[in-house]
Amino acid sequence: MTGERSLIRLRVSAHDAHYGGGLVDGARMLGLFGDVATELCILRDGDEGLFRAYDSVEFLAPVYAGDFIEAEGEITEEGTTSRRMRFVARKVIQPVKGHDSHCDVLKAPIIVCRASGTCVVPKDKQRGPQRRSPWDLDAILWCSDPAETARDLQTVLDAAVVQPLSKGTAVVRVGRALFGLHEDKGLEEHFGASATGRTRGLGMELVCTVLDVESVARLAEAANLLLRAPQDKGDGQTECALKLRDGYVLVVRGQSAKSG
Repeated sequence: MTGERSLIRLRVSAHDAHYGGGLVDGARMLGLFGDVATELCILRDGDEGLFRAYDSVEFLAPVYAGDFIEAEGEITEEGTTSRRMRFVARKVIQPVKGHDSHCDVLKAPIIVCRASGTCVVPKDKQRGPQRRSPWDLDAILWCSDPAETARDLQTVLDAAVVQPLSKGTAVVRVGRALFGLHEDKGLEEHFGASATGRTRGLGMELVCTVLDVESVARLAEAANLLLRAPQDKGDGQTECALKLRDGYVLVVRGQSAKSG
């Protein structure tokens, strides 16, 4: 199931510092990618799998003790047992130099590392895609036709239908957001009451973050779903907007290709 994504966030501790000035060894980022890869294998196959090899690694910016790092990965290709993946690590918070407790939330995340590689899940260990917990949902959307909305998202964003719960219901991974789709307005009984947002009205704006905004925009334009072309928002960020069924607007954000 290509398009499956995983994201973890943590603070780099002083114990991770390996060089002078609190500089962290680049291998720490590869360790995070290994954890992301393990989760991707579990989500896709119900097994931790084995990391076979990296075929590309780029260290793009320094990481220091105290930085907050987001490590994200996605499955880009599948074979019978192989799962090809790509990864990116971003610095999102950093300490203020000269202060013992001040930190800055970065206006634009800094890409510190990129990589791609392949994991293997033996055929006898594969158990199929694993069901997502309803408590992970970012929003619950009422849709006149959840299946068609899910197909639109898959066509444009390579979104993953994580779990079809029942007739007229689906959970869809879009970038780093997890949306519950349902054709009935009695949503809580299907998804639980713990979603961070519940969208019942039409014309609502949703937000997701992806790795490549420009590619999403090209696919959306071809599918007649592009509402606003990619715009440079400053600080290395790009944003476009899609028009979905039932009046929803999906804002797609990501790192500008020029800044990568």
